[in-house]
Amino acid sequence: MLIETKSNHFMIAGPIRTEPRYTLTPQKETPVCTFAVSAQGRDAPLCNLKGFYDLAMVMAAASKGDACFAVARKSVNESGGKIYTDYLVEFVSIASASAAAGAAAVPNAAPPANTLTGGAQDAGDEPLPF
Repeated sequence: MLIETKSNHFMIAGPIRTEPRYTLTPQKETPVCTFAVSAQGRDAPLCNLKGFYDLAMVMAAASKGDACFAVARKSVNESGGKIYTDYLVEFVSIASASAAAGAAAVPNAAPPANTLTGGAQDAGDEPLPF
């Protein structure tokens, strides 16, 4: 999914189609990570996401096939007569495909206990007015 929210800002969601590539820029050694997301479907062109600093660390922990949601600015560059489009990430969330598969593999798993409410009233508690 690729939605333009305002001029030059996009929400991008879809599976990661390439392995993340983490590097450091040559001059300032700024962390940068890039990968491609299939935002329009399997046969559509890929959206190249690029994240810097802390976002690069989050993106580098992803794997091919994981689900990705990002908010990014569109950046268009020309090099050698070719036009390249990147999306500079401002927010990213990754859902691991392997974690989802592992959660589905636990049949009849008990839901976690709710530790915020005990259900029964503790001794000495007054009844609530509603």
